[in-house]
Amino acid sequence: MARKLVNEGHRVTVVTGQSTTPGIWHVDLGGIEVIRLEMTDRPSGLPWTTRWIAWLHKKSTGRPFHGPVRVLADLVLPLDHRHCWRATPAELVARMDRQDMVIATGPSWSTFEYGHYLAQHWGASYFVDYRDPWSMAIPEVGLHTITYLGGPLSGKLRRWRMRHAERRCTSKATGITAASSLVLQNALR
Repeated sequence: MARKLVNEGHRVTVVTGQSTTPGIWHVDLGGIEVIRLEMTDRPSGLPWTTRWIAWLHKKSTGRPFHGPVRVLADLVLPLDHRHCWRATPAELVARMDRQDMVIATGPSWSTFEYGHYLAQHWGASYFVDYRDPWSMAIPEVGLHTITYLGGPLSGKLRRWRMRHAERRCTSKATGITAASSLVLQNALR
């Protein structure tokens, strides 16, 4: 999409995470500004209590009390807290020129959060592109590895948070695209 927009004369900026593994897919980035953000499990701008929960979550992996810590982390830490961008949305705004259109795509849900922030900040058109379903409105579209959020209580709390975050990050979108018609119908619901 970025290549097509550049070929049609648009200025395009792509924001992505800095990969730590060597890439096997090479594309022509000529004419596209690429901002690669450092990845972290503890994003900047968090209060010390929240950073402590992120530290505890990482240190408790494989230990008996990891389950409750993981639920707490999923409820209070930023979206995709295990592998998110170090820069806050406000820090990203400082690194970029004003944009007329923001297109947020996955697979990470936090890109919708960043896209929503950027579009609101600039008064830009905002489009979300669903590669996978986020919250479930149509059970048939669910992908167990993505949409299973845990047992009765922990799952209910996580689903509530995810649905709330999804509504906040997508409700003011100018448009929505999706990988399939069923994923699109799920998103629209």
